[in-house]
Amino acid sequence: MEDSPGQHEDERAVPITYRAEIFAERGGEEVRLGASVRGGSIRDLAQGLIAQASDFESEAKGKFDRAKSERGKSQRAELSGRRRRSWE
Repeated sequence: MEDSPGQHEDERAVPITYRAEIFAERGGEEVRLGASVRGGSIRDLAQGLIAQASDFESEAKGKFDRAKSERGKSQRAELSGRRRRSWE
């Protein structure tokens, strides 16, 4: 690591690690979405946050699609049951 211009020779450069956590607010309640992200620079930290947010988004979309599919199946089953009862 290079010394900054105003730094004395007897001072050592110390590596900095940035850390952030992702939270979401749902129904007025704050929810922690996962492990913290670390990076050696703000750019590394941002890339880690973007990757983690993308993973959360994909996971949420998958859960939503499954729930939507299950809801559709139950609605079709309910409609089918109504039709059968009306034919009887």
